[in-house]
Amino acid sequence: MHEGFRPAAIMARCAAMCLVAFATWSCATLDPRSLLPEPGWYYGVGTGASAAEAADAARTDLISRSLTGSRDRTGVHGAQVLISAEAAKSFPLPKLRPYAQKKDAASVSIAYRLKVADWDRLEEKRQATARAEIVPKVAALRTDTTRPFADRMRLAGRLLAQLEQQGLTQLLTESGTGS
Repeated sequence: MHEGFRPAAIMARCAAMCLVAFATWSCATLDPRSLLPEPGWYYGVGTGASAAEAADAARTDLISRSLTGSRDRTGVHGAQVLISAEAAKSFPLPKLRPYAQKKDAASVSIAYRLKVADWDRLEEKRQATARAEIVPKVAALRTDTTRPFADRMRLAGRLLAQLEQQGLTQLLTESGTGS
């Protein structure tokens, strides 16, 4: 009886190990496009020919969705805030690990996620730095009437391009006295 029991135990162990291996493999290759977002998190999904390309696309998407979420939570709604891949590289995000990943023969898909509270801290600091740099320049554009109007408009265009590069054109506002 002891000899008949041993093969059954071995079979049970093998089946359990196979089940664990399959569960681990299936979680590691979860399709990022099928994620159901959880409250309190921002998600970004990217697809590319290589893992590096997919990671860059996912990072850019995460930042874009986070910027949109930040704006929407202030009560101002609109289209998704879009930023360039170049601008996404300048964002000071913590080290991101893939939340989900899927690799096909032709492409790789990666999903990142970031806590809303972590994003808010990073974004508050980034916006404060941008405001400290840009507000004096905007004030100088208004008060410096010694420069020709065309020069001031060119400077305003450069400031807007800088804001666009930083993904802030739809987030920063400045209101003067009056209306």
